[in-house]
Amino acid sequence: MPCTRHQILSLTLGAMVVGALIPFLHVPPAVHAQATPAPTAVPVGGRIPADNACYVRLPDMPPTSLGEGRYGGHGGYNAKTGVLAYVGGADKATDENTVAFFQMYGIKLNGEKAVWKAVPYAGGVGYTQDTDRGCREETTVQLSDTNWASVFGKDGCDNGKFDTSKKSGGDIKELQVLGDASASGVKWVAGSGATELIGDLLDNKGKLARHFAAWDSQRNRIIVGQGTYNDELDSESSAKVYSAKKVGSQFQLSELRPTGSAPVKRFGSCAAYVYDKDAGVDGVFVLGGQQGAPEKIPATTYKEVWWLDFKKNAANGEWTNITGRFDNMDDFGARREGGCAYDAASKSFYSWMGRTAGTYPDSAKRSTGVWRVSLASLGDSAAPLHWERLAKDNTKGIEGRRLFPSIWDPSNKRILVVGGRGGSDELGAFRDAWAIYPDVKGADCENLDIFAPYREGAAATPTAARPTSTPGGPTAEVPTVAPKPTLNNSPEVCDAIKARVPAAVINEAILSPDKVAGHDQACNPNLPVGANNPLRRYLGLRNPASPFHPIFNSVVWKCGCS
Repeated sequence: MPCTRHQILSLTLGAMVVGALIPFLHVPPAVHAQATPAPTAVPVGGRIPADNACYVRLPDMPPTSLGEGRYGGHGGYNAKTGVLAYVGGADKATDENTVAFFQMYGIKLNGEKAVWKAVPYAGGVGYTQDTDRGCREETTVQLSDTNWASVFGKDGCDNGKFDTSKKSGGDIKELQVLGDASASGVKWVAGSGATELIGDLLDNKGKLARHFAAWDSQRNRIIVGQGTYNDELDSESSAKVYSAKKVGSQFQLSELRPTGSAPVKRFGSCAAYVYDKDAGVDGVFVLGGQQGAPEKIPATTYKEVWWLDFKKNAANGEWTNITGRFDNMDDFGARREGGCAYDAASKSFYSWMGRTAGTYPDSAKRSTGVWRVSLASLGDSAAPLHWERLAKDNTKGIEGRRLFPSIWDPSNKRILVVGGRGGSDELGAFRDAWAIYPDVKGADCENLDIFAPYREGAAATPTAARPTSTPGGPTAEVPTVAPKPTLNNSPEVCDAIKARVPAAVINEAILSPDKVAGHDQACNPNLPVGANNPLRRYLGLRNPASPFHPIFNSVVWKCGCS
């Protein structure tokens, strides 16, 4: 039986942070434990300003039983409630030993007791709950506002369904994320899974890893492609594409046979489904990937972008290499095992972090960066495409990483990153979590209230900042009859915002003033309301020096116009 990391782990900095003392144990001379990646210098709640993005450190994940972090696990997020979930993952103890986990955790990003909580689940659903079992290196796919699929993977994703003897197979499991970080708010969908495996998936008991997967919302199916059954053998990489049609809580698999010249087999690519009816766009945008290893050293990381077009071939798709349409592909470089997502509202594809070839300006082999490309003209084969760098791949203050779930928050236009592998030590795994806000920089980054959308009465100011008395009513410090607040029933709109803020936003604020921060608050919340301390009645921007943004710099009630 191989040594587990319990037998080889030295005292780590991550363990000291949480006060867990792991004793030194005898380590056989042939085994060399790897140190945990050094923690970032940015504290929880700290910010890292980038070129055109803001990184905010969220509370750390709980340590594993080994005192470290996780990579390659499954994630899910509810943008309406602010609940973030993570389950499974692994930690690579040595070159020859990886420990897998099944535990699930959740956190509600409302700033009130914002800590990760253990979320138990029954043994009959989800992943295999045994020592060194769970699920790792699957692909996270968002199915709806609340539901996320864990697609294939290995070390127990099937809960023994396809690998009955070792319980280490792969499957498609659906996770529901609702309104609370608890067993009632984060739970597996009962009975979810593939109805049966086919082809190579059957031969390998579903243990496909580091593949791309995307939700085809027009056909109610997951598109799964490429990946590997053994990342150390080039021969075990795949070029095949599958469809997993959702029928009730089950997924029915079939192999697709796209037309056109297909990408060579690879793993570590990232993909997103892109649908734009008006532009005639319907397909899967596939980025990067890596040749198998170590049969061929050095293994190639691909500087490629592929388009699987369902507009031309609805049933199977048609492959097209669209790398040549990018006018700055050399600046972007070759990439693998990072995160990606498509934002339909802005018609933008985002790529973040991962491994790179590290041969371009401001590069890093373990990326911290964020890039974006507008796909508004994707349907026009003659139109060029252009990568926009939002944050350098060598941004200081955070360690580069790969193998984490791709989570995009469409409501607040932000990226959520939990854990991952790599950095200064390729064998280690991270506990830290981050929110990355594209297009937020400078003072807006420093003043960003990341929890505001999910506090009770969303967009209100924190409870501690609210007046302790009812305006115009009794308080403990003032007489029973207080001076009547002045003019709060006659709100005024500051001239400076009339040309900068959409009229619909202003009108909504006037019609529903209680939905805007600052409503019913005295100019000085520490003093009683009165003639010398009226309620706020002027509608202005939170930060007058910055452009309007519906989340980061929206309208608020103020004491005057500035």
